[in-house]
Amino acid sequence: LFRSLIGKAHDAILVQELNGRTRHANPSAERLYGWGFEELTSGKAIGLFDGPEAETARQQALATGEWSGELPQANRAGKRLTLDSRWTLIRDDRGRPASLLIISSDVTERRQLEAEAQQEGSFVSDRAFCNLAYAGHHATILGDIATDPRLAGYMDSVRSGLVFFLRPH
Repeated sequence: LFRSLIGKAHDAILVQELNGRTRHANPSAERLYGWGFEELTSGKAIGLFDGPEAETARQQALATGEWSGELPQANRAGKRLTLDSRWTLIRDDRGRPASLLIISSDVTERRQLEAEAQQEGSFVSDRAFCNLAYAGHHATILGDIATDPRLAGYMDSVRSGLVFFLRPH
């Protein structure tokens, strides 16, 4: 029953021996990494957990019993992935370290969308600056701008994320 439940999980689940060799991988791990079960467990998935970030995760999990964070990796095809990963040290019946349980979720697309939204946010800020410069250039007196109710409404729109061109009448 337990294997059946693990097999249905959407997260990639791996169990690694302390030497880094993968002992178990669920179907989601196979899909995420692009390596089949036999390849993952036979050691043919070379470089899967290479790199300083994975080594830091491994060392912290071994030292403290767990590690969690974002982990950059690449799948078999070389596509760069960003994984939200949790590593847990599994101990045997005598309390000795036995293996690592690694559960990872692919957050690559989410991080890309966040980066795009952040870039769009800076564009909105640039646009707002240009709009204020336009209004300032066409106003005859700075005081007119400060007391113009259209400016207050405009600034409310800037704060709420709606930006438009303010053109004095």
